[in-house]
Amino acid sequence: MRTVLGLTVILALAIAVYVLVREAPTATDIEGEASSSVRIAERHEEAMAALETALDQARSHAARADKLEAQLNQAISSVRVSADNLADLAPNNQAALASADAAIVTVEEAQQAADALRRYADTAAQQLQAIEKVADDANDVAAAVTEVERSEARAQEALAEAENAQSELSSIRESVGTPTTTTNRPSPPTSTGSVTTGSVTTRGEMGPQAVSKETTAPVEGVTIITTD
Repeated sequence: MRTVLGLTVILALAIAVYVLVREAPTATDIEGEASSSVRIAERHEEAMAALETALDQARSHAARADKLEAQLNQAISSVRVSADNLADLAPNNQAALASADAAIVTVEEAQQAADALRRYADTAAQQLQAIEKVADDANDVAAAVTEVERSEARAQEALAEAENAQSELSSIRESVGTPTTTTNRPSPPTSTGSVTTGSVTTRGEMGPQAVSKETTAPVEGVTIITTD
């Protein structure tokens, strides 16, 4: 009977430790989260590089647009001045009229160039909107990377807890290897013929540090003191 009770206590401890270790995260899960974090970080770096390239292109296009606009304004001013001068100097001269017609054509071409510049500006604005979207995506990726880093930290903590649980399991296995039992006399039964209920007290040391543990459970008239 004493042997059965001792084996029952040992089996209960082993089952509790097994459940604890089984519920702990495995090293494979932790490595999967770490590799996912690396992939997300690489995507974030690629997105940031693409964003920088797009911003450089946008700045270059804006500078070219400003330069073309200045040249266009200067050309329009020159054409207008030339047309005014021709109209004042030779209103009745056919050559002057031809020059004026040419100036008008030049003004029309300048107007067409201005329209093309406006279309180019619209395209540049669309590119800037696309760049802003890329920037928003980069911010989302950065937030995801931060969350993955937090998950990785939690995974490291879980791995440490799993290692501690394995260490405790090893200590418990070593401590329950050689149990020693001492039996006290059972309490006498009561006058009504009912069975007297005693208690089981277990004290033990586990691992390199002494740990005193006391467990009391109802047993039929038996008090057992176990020292590991």
